[in-house]
Amino acid sequence: MKTAPFFTCLFAAMLLGNLSVKAQSWQWGIGNTSSFAGVVEAAPTAVDPNGYSFAGGTILIGDYITIGGHTIYDTNGHEEIIIVRADPSGNVSWVVNSTNYFSDLIAMTTDPNGNLYVLGQYYDSSFEMGTAVLFNDTTDYSMQFLLKISPAGDVVWARNIASGATARQGGLGLDASNNIFVAGSFGTPVAIIGPSTLYNTSPGGDTTDVYLAKYDYMGTPLWARSFGGHGNDHPVGLSVTKDGTIFLAGQFTSQTMNVGVDILTDSMFYAGGTSPFQYPFLAKFDNTGSPEWAKDMNRHIRVFDIKADADKNSYISGTIDANITFGTDTLALTGTLTAVIAKYDSSGNPAWAGTASGIAYTVGYALGIDTCKNIWMAGSTDGLVNIKGNIIDTLALGYDKVFIAAWDHCGNYIPGTGTQLGSGGDDGMGMALDQRGNLFIGGDYENIPLVVGPDTLPLPPAAKEYFFMAKYNYGLIPCNHAACCTAAPIASFIDTNTSPAVSFYYTGTPVYDSIRWDFGDGSGSTAPNPVHSCISMGTFHACVFVYSRCGMDSACSDIEILETGLPGLSPNTNIITYPNPATNEYIIQNNTGFAPDARATLFDLAGRFVGSYSLAGNKTIILLNSLAPGTYQCRIISGENILVKRVVVIR
Repeated sequence: MKTAPFFTCLFAAMLLGNLSVKAQSWQWGIGNTSSFAGVVEAAPTAVDPNGYSFAGGTILIGDYITIGGHTIYDTNGHEEIIIVRADPSGNVSWVVNSTNYFSDLIAMTTDPNGNLYVLGQYYDSSFEMGTAVLFNDTTDYSMQFLLKISPAGDVVWARNIASGATARQGGLGLDASNNIFVAGSFGTPVAIIGPSTLYNTSPGGDTTDVYLAKYDYMGTPLWARSFGGHGNDHPVGLSVTKDGTIFLAGQFTSQTMNVGVDILTDSMFYAGGTSPFQYPFLAKFDNTGSPEWAKDMNRHIRVFDIKADADKNSYISGTIDANITFGTDTLALTGTLTAVIAKYDSSGNPAWAGTASGIAYTVGYALGIDTCKNIWMAGSTDGLVNIKGNIIDTLALGYDKVFIAAWDHCGNYIPGTGTQLGSGGDDGMGMALDQRGNLFIGGDYENIPLVVGPDTLPLPPAAKEYFFMAKYNYGLIPCNHAACCTAAPIASFIDTNTSPAVSFYYTGTPVYDSIRWDFGDGSGSTAPNPVHSCISMGTFHACVFVYSRCGMDSACSDIEILETGLPGLSPNTNIITYPNPATNEYIIQNNTGFAPDARATLFDLAGRFVGSYSLAGNKTIILLNSLAPGTYQCRIISGENILVKRVVVIR
């Protein structure tokens, strides 16, 4: 017998209700403390193990900016990098900046000692930050760089990486040994990174290929790899696990792009030799840079960030601009852009996807994974965010509102985690999580005074964008490590009947949250494969019930018990009975002899007494002539042993 998964919704609601966040609040916000004539485009964010947070961006055409009492002058009136460090209470420790023409910040990360690693690029003949100076040896191209900043704000070392990148995109990550992994793009015919020489796959080297490089903690390049096609291909994010496994997300416009043995194809490429679309891709590499697999995605997805967990699942955030199917999930577009969050398993197969929507546009810019493997997304929207009917409320002011929300590892939105700020930016955002239940946001805002907890950041002038960084405490979310399911479970079992013991073996869906057995005699078990000893004879209706967040199912079977031992007493294995079925005689034999006062008692199946017989010597014959045909229970008592047999009388 099968039972339909009738309480799927109820079970899921109960489970999610138990995961609601208990305490959450914005702790502080940091921004410009003086009027600023320029624009700040801000995004990368990081946090170290001691709770010191970092946020940065680029000053565009300004004069000076003051943040937390630290004033940075834009001496060249062009583009300069700024990086801000704050302590756990929101006090600014330092602000550092570049002093050359035209430089951009791409990514940041920290090591266990509180050092900050920075990936960026510059377009001038040189790059200067603190005491570090780099020179561009290919003045016709931009140059990407890597640098390390100490907890005191001093540049420890700086390195050129590769020239020719045209987009402010790439990735940066560390493994458990503080090796540094960098992803970017190069648009020169040849790029030399340490011991590795990379050759552009474009015939003239006039388009960009993707590079992937590994450095030690001293900034020494160990190896570099590259791949691409004849179009412009570049990474948008990188995540590294402790053992150095690398996950890379990017976009490609080449007709085909080889990543190891995998060939990715831009299906919209047309005969003119170009493509109107940037196709997203996801790839996995080992710690030597060798590709393990690569996957292309739906062309209607744009990826902004990627994170990988300890189990080597990867997650992406971004947007969709059309209704799409992701694995078994159907994602609906609201307005022109809808934020998307999606999970791939360690083999690159789609696991689940979800959306967050506003009125016309919502974008998921950044991701973070907390200690319970919940996945947080930060983004920007034009209204109240709707996640599967859950409305995240905020003041009905401003636009480009910042929002954050969390999903568990199975793709369920966690009620109570969503929140919004009244303003934000429309071109990028960074997020980082610490181990204490805090989340940090870096970005820019432009249209109203930005209220972040107890702090109100000033209103920017028209057409200006101000820098901000903020801390949010999301409290403690109970960890849910239950296996995920994609469909209601299917229950089944087999049994081995060696009366009076029956062994049950569950053979149904292997992934479930809980299991329950009903043996049909008033007892049960929650073990996967229980063994049950029946205390009476007869036919019992045994059932197994299996539950998951996707539903439940049951399976039942009739179990026939032919003999049984009573609790606390062991059947005497020297006692044998025959024949069965019986006609006129039923023989009870004990080769070692019956104990004094040994007796056998007969009952019918209704429990009515039929007769009692003394047992003596080694064998006793019970006459059945007076009994009607049918089934009887024979209870044999000899000393401390009790044995119950079922006797069938026939004529």
